[in-house]
Amino acid sequence: MDADVKFYTESVKLHLKGVSEELIRKLAFDIQAHAQSEALVDTGFLKNSIYTVTRNSSGYAGALSAASGSNAKAVMAPEPGLGDAVAAVVAGASYAFWVEVKYKPFLYPAVETVARKGGFL
Repeated sequence: MDADVKFYTESVKLHLKGVSEELIRKLAFDIQAHAQSEALVDTGFLKNSIYTVTRNSSGYAGALSAASGSNAKAVMAPEPGLGDAVAAVVAGASYAFWVEVKYKPFLYPAVETVARKGGFL
């Protein structure tokens, strides 16, 4: 089964046009918290691997430590570059993609929930 994931980056940018970087960072941390509350938990690795990266900070080290403490055998992906984005919410577990698209979405619903609460949808 092939999965096709599309990130509507330009659409997101349009919805957030004129929004302060501070608010975007807050939204990212809200998305992180919601995604962690919705993630499937077996060992806790996936939940603990979810973190936020901003232009000024990264939760990668903390997530790596917490996730590894949950399951030392699981693999965490390297931290991605931010590019021209203000913030990103990352699920670092190597298998996070498959959980999201095949079993129980946790990241996309978190984005939708936070966007609705913020009046962006």
